[in-house]
Amino acid sequence: VTLFIDHGTDMIWEFYHTGKKKFQDALKSFFAKVESYGAGRVLNIKALRSDSEPVYWTDVCKKMARKHNPTIRIEQTPPETPQLNGKVEAAIGRICGKARALLAAAPWLPPSLWQSACEYACERTRISCTRAKQDRVPLLAFDPKADIDLSRLVPFGTPCYYGVTSQQKSLDPTPRFAN
Repeated sequence: VTLFIDHGTDMIWEFYHTGKKKFQDALKSFFAKVESYGAGRVLNIKALRSDSEPVYWTDVCKKMARKHNPTIRIEQTPPETPQLNGKVEAAIGRICGKARALLAAAPWLPPSLWQSACEYACERTRISCTRAKQDRVPLLAFDPKADIDLSRLVPFGTPCYYGVTSQQKSLDPTPRFAN
């Protein structure tokens, strides 16, 4: 997982990929999402900070960042110093903890739903108030015109039922449990 966090609003973007070599795809998706979020504003990313893994900042990734903003600063922390990426490391710990709690609270769910649990945790973090930012919701602080629809809010792991399929008898109204 690759997390991008806006330090001013605590807005989180998460991208899931199979390995560090897919960072280029995550960066491209991140820039596309940031450009679509702005509610008509031009969002100018001033700096990107990451580990000093050579896989992250290849020439292609640097070129992509400079295309988005020619004056962007690419900050790399020294190897083996996660404490210098404090905000991101703390967010990863919180999201993983929430995902573990979600999966533990729904023992009927398989561990293969780890990514779904992380996505759920990130989404709830985006629409939850934070005391550190004067009780502001990160999504609204980042994009004041964002529409937060709480009617879609359902508990993670809610059992799901589906109706009659074409293979069943059409008069059999009994719903089936989806695993």
